[in-house]
Amino acid sequence: MEFADAQVRETGELRESIEILRRPDGKIYYLQVIQLPIQDENGHTVGTQTFFGDVSSLKQTEEDRNRYAAELERSNRDLEQFAYSVSHDLQSPLRTIANYCDLLQRRYSQDLNDEAVDFLTSTVEATHRMRCLLSRSEQHTSEPQSRPNPVCRLLLAKKKSIS
Repeated sequence: MEFADAQVRETGELRESIEILRRPDGKIYYLQVIQLPIQDENGHTVGTQTFFGDVSSLKQTEEDRNRYAAELERSNRDLEQFAYSVSHDLQSPLRTIANYCDLLQRRYSQDLNDEAVDFLTSTVEATHRMRCLLSRSEQHTSEPQSRPNPVCRLLLAKKKSIS
């Protein structure tokens, strides 16, 4: 503290610091120390005035917040990786469903009644929409999509050609 007092007297400027104190029982305290210069009527620094405040709870809150933020960041990374993996893994079964429905429509459309054709068409459209959604989720963009991405445009064009 004496060095800090001398520094404040020499510079005439306020000094603020956080000191770490360890009690004999091992408990740690954080102490905010504010040192102000005391000046005479001529503006010369003649001493210092020191204020102390226990900021242990603030430091604990800050450490907790930093720990929670790091955990949240890690959790978000894990969630993004999981979402990407699931999205990617679902693409193949959706392609298979759409392809088999297309095949049924092409090969057996003359044997199917109108309701069956509508069911197949709805299924193909739903798989294309799902593939668009999955494709968008894989992009991990922070901005909302205002127009379909290239994969979705291709799928939508294929859907229109089927209809």
